[in-house]
Amino acid sequence: MGGLKHKNVKEALEYVSRHPVPDRVPIEMPVWELIARQLFEAAHVVNGNGQQMKRATAAQKIIFDRLAGKRKPGTHPAQSKGKRELKIMDLTKFGGDGA
Repeated sequence: MGGLKHKNVKEALEYVSRHPVPDRVPIEMPVWELIARQLFEAAHVVNGNGQQMKRATAAQKIIFDRLAGKRKPGTHPAQSKGKRELKIMDLTKFGGDGA
């Protein structure tokens, strides 16, 4: 039982999003992993009734707030602390070099 690491909510949600298929039975999972998996399962309801969709929306909001962070009113939701650059390659051309 030793060697279990504690994780905060953000770390648990990131772990579950990177590992969608559990590698052990639920009884052997740490609590943080089990709760994060249940939250993701609740968020991915397809064609549910009104109550299920309400729970799915609430779960999605929890996940988004914890992973992206809440924002101050009046600010842009996608602000980042550092400048990031994204280079998009044209995959419709042959050769793969974008030329």
